[in-house]
Amino acid sequence: MKNARKSPWRLLYKLHRYLGLAVSVILILLAITGIALNHTDDWQLNSRYIKSPTVLNWYGVNRPSAIRSFKAGPHWISQLDQQSYFNTQALTTNNQLLVGAISTERFIVLAFKKQLLLISDNGTVIEKIPLETPIDSIGVTGQDTVFIRLNTQIKVSHDGLLSWQTVSDPSVQWSQETALSEPLNAQLQHTHRQHIIPYERFLLDLHSGRLFGPVGIFIVDLSGILLIVLTLSGCWIWLRHRLKSRFHNKRLR
Repeated sequence: MKNARKSPWRLLYKLHRYLGLAVSVILILLAITGIALNHTDDWQLNSRYIKSPTVLNWYGVNRPSAIRSFKAGPHWISQLDQQSYFNTQALTTNNQLLVGAISTERFIVLAFKKQLLLISDNGTVIEKIPLETPIDSIGVTGQDTVFIRLNTQIKVSHDGLLSWQTVSDPSVQWSQETALSEPLNAQLQHTHRQHIIPYERFLLDLHSGRLFGPVGIFIVDLSGILLIVLTLSGCWIWLRHRLKSRFHNKRLR
């Protein structure tokens, strides 16, 4: 009879012990990823990218289907998905379509639908100029005079893109989309593939279980429930020991 009365408590002790062992691995993983995510800015996790082919394949990151490229002097300006590139160097992310690029004596101009991006000849971003009206193309003359073509008109800037005037159809060398060479195309695709998944996203997916799909989310959710059960059972065991100890001390008195 005595063993029968104690059996529920023994079951609770065993349940508490084995739940702790089962949840411990997940809790350690959550603790490590949580600490890392708290230092995203300090460790630049949002600007450092996963380069492991295994992880990228796990995410299903494939080669981009289309590359838009324009020749600007001796340099290549390209756009893959929403990422723009100076040769093979990543520049900025922009959800607007790249419509052209030209080179002047002072800078290189990337033309997006409603933005002009000025960069130096080594790929350093100088300035971003927003545009009110979408443009279709950008061009330049031998005197470094910059033209932009809108839907029904052409505008020109003679002062480094500070002001624009409407002109009639001039003789302009408009920027034309040009196919990359095969080696540069392959190198750019490889570079782009390694600038898609930042460490921050990888850690978030690992922390939430999304990295492993619905099964991973279920395991993390289940671990949270088991942690609640573990906490309650631990509190109950402590409370029982506390009450038992007090009762035992009173009897000794």
